[in-house]
Amino acid sequence: MTTTMMDQSSNKKTAKQQPRSLVVVACVALGLVAFIALSNGDSLYTSSSNIVASNRAFAARHLGGDGNDDVDIQSGTKQTNNEDEEKEEQERLVKAMKARMLTTHKLDLEAESSVRYSPNQFLHLHHMKTGGTSMDQLIRCSLENARRLPSQDESKSTAKSPRMELPYKSLHECSAKRWQSCVAGTDGGRCQNDAAASTIMSYCAPLRYLPTFGWNQRFDDGTLDDEAEAVDGFGAVTVLRNPVERVWSMYRFQTKNCYECRPLLDIYKEMDAGTSGLREMCQLQLSNHQVANLLSTESSLNASDDEKVVEAIHNMKYFFTMIGLTEELPATVQMLDSIFPWLNDTTKLVDYPVDTEQNRIRTCTLPHANASPRNNRCGPGNTHMALPDHPDAKTKKAIEEHNKLDMELYQAAVKHFKLQKEVMGLDKK
Repeated sequence: MTTTMMDQSSNKKTAKQQPRSLVVVACVALGLVAFIALSNGDSLYTSSSNIVASNRAFAARHLGGDGNDDVDIQSGTKQTNNEDEEKEEQERLVKAMKARMLTTHKLDLEAESSVRYSPNQFLHLHHMKTGGTSMDQLIRCSLENARRLPSQDESKSTAKSPRMELPYKSLHECSAKRWQSCVAGTDGGRCQNDAAASTIMSYCAPLRYLPTFGWNQRFDDGTLDDEAEAVDGFGAVTVLRNPVERVWSMYRFQTKNCYECRPLLDIYKEMDAGTSGLREMCQLQLSNHQVANLLSTESSLNASDDEKVVEAIHNMKYFFTMIGLTEELPATVQMLDSIFPWLNDTTKLVDYPVDTEQNRIRTCTLPHANASPRNNRCGPGNTHMALPDHPDAKTKKAIEEHNKLDMELYQAAVKHFKLQKEVMGLDKK
């Protein structure tokens, strides 16, 4: 895939001139509360107000009703026998999807600048072992191409320097010390400032921390009048995966470093008994990790399971411009190409006479990155301990039992992805 020429026809961006019809999740900006000490690895934020009341209020605001209604977890909507209400909910979702997905999201320059792109325009929320590293490599390749495109200001263009300033930030919680320092601001705020100034961010961390880094999302959730002014927002993408395959892939990838070469069944037993000595980050990857990543606030972690799933599904539907599925990567890439033209392969470098290696566009592909190691060093003498591509029946059942929330989220994601394909006409191809 090669990157497209970016639309540079407007150097000034305002909410009225550059509306983005993305969908508001009000709770994304509500959940920042006080920091507490990070030195012992405790939670980054204190709890907010009453959890049950807060989440019932969330359901009432976003799903309709008074917050006491039964909820259909797989769809993220209130249970109802009223076909008209179900139809209305579906129409609202489709309206929001069309507004996001049938709009071309091009990168915008800063006001009064011909070389630097404005911040907070594209976010990739990466769940570990969903193909996110491959996505990140595709994005970085496209950005390198984009930086080679000619500047609008010829006086600032030379054959020896990149044409465009396109800030990029990669922030991953798996780099624990760096992540904790960044969230707490103990580096003098440099990391947070870099993230806030970035045009593109690869973000392998929970959604609820985004406002810490200056990325505040606001959306039209499909309820605004057609004539209403659209709200600002950034393009956001995440890829979800079948929880059984994701957990097993994580176990195979970190068999020694995280899981000390021990059977996954034994690890789950110790986790259930509260006797596991594994690092917290390693344990969190094994139980409902995708739902936890999609919660809006720190307090949501203490909500009921049903409320967590409802909130995660709602954010999946309305926070992201689009979602992808690991099992549907070709269709996912097709959607990306269409919605975000700077990631596609249709535009050639034009109107730039200097053809040098530095200025030449290269082909970007979606690689298979971060595959399981060929030698996990768990066998005798640090040799490889062979593991099957898929877990056995007992291990599969244990993964399912410890990822019930993720299983419900994934079922909703499959339905949502199918609807995305219909909206974009990919179901007919």
